Amino acid sequence: MLRYLHLILTLFACSPDNSECLEQFNLKLDNNHAQSLTQLTNEFENLIKNSKGIGFADKCRNFLTPLAYGKDEEFFNQVDYKNALVEKWVELDTMIFEYSFIESENGLKKKCLSTQWDSNYIKALTSVKGCNHLIAEYVTTIEETGGIGPVLISEGAITNFSDEDFNNPIIRRILAVETLLPFLSYIPEE
Repeated sequence: MLRYLHLILTLFACSPDNSECLEQFNLKLDNNHAQSLTQLTNEFENLIKNSKGIGFADKCRNFLTPLAYGKDEEFFNQVDYKNALVEKWVELDTMIFEYSFIESENGLKKKCLSTQWDSNYIKALTSVKGCNHLIAEYVTTIEETGGIGPVLISEGAITNFSDEDFNNPIIRRILAVETLLPFLSYIPEE
């Protein structure tokens, strides 16, 4: 039993504290973007608190389920659109994402997004990727593919995240950016 306790204490002593990682992340991001991202994450957390379930992780999985199955409208109906906050997030959105529009055969334009791999957001995440394997995997995926998107990140969170992963403040920021920000951002069609 003592050996087991020693092993646990050693593991925690070697891994960076979430608050230290968040502080380093915010310093790399810059003050304005860090504040906007904190507001976005707070909004994300408030939306999740209204979801069904016991505990934050269970509520978060329930909140993300419609998005994971491509039910965008059902997901969006859970979101309280606040113009004042959205205006604050536009700069954050354009710093993180790059938008393009694809015109379909019937003349409708579809908004597509990719993550800007050289953005301050990705640079800040890269600086803390040693804090958590999910952060490292996210950064690697962005660098290799250009983006994940709301559906894939939601599906991954529902099926692969442990309850503890949902408590990590940087993972919550990634989820808020990937799932909430694209739905709240207003980028006019070209």
